[in-house]
Amino acid sequence: MNADGTFSKNDSRINKKGRPKKGESLTEFLNWALDQKKTIKVKGEEKIVLLRQILAERLIEFALKGNVQAMKYVYDRIDGKPKESVDIGGGLQLIKITDTDEKALE
Repeated sequence: MNADGTFSKNDSRINKKGRPKKGESLTEFLNWALDQKKTIKVKGEEKIVLLRQILAERLIEFALKGNVQAMKYVYDRIDGKPKESVDIGGGLQLIKITDTDEKALE
C-alpha cells in the first residue's frame, strides 16, 4: 500500500479479475421463464405472447373480480407502495457526561 493509503499497481490484494459473476438466482430464472413465448388463440386467430403478458392479464382479471390482494398488488406496482413513517425517537434523552463522570467510569 502506498503512503497515501492507496494500493500500488502490483499489490497482491487487488482483485485483477474484477467482481465475480453472479450465480443463477431465482429472480434470473423467473425472468427467463416469463420471457418464454406461447402461442394462444384470440378470437380464432393465433397470437404469440410472452408468459409475463399472460401473467399480468390474469392478475388484472383477479383484481377486477374483487380479489383484494390482487388489487393491492396491481396498485402497488403502478403507483408504488405508500411511504411508511417510522418513529425512531423512542423517548430517549441526551445526557451530558462531564470529566468527573468519565473518571468515575474508569
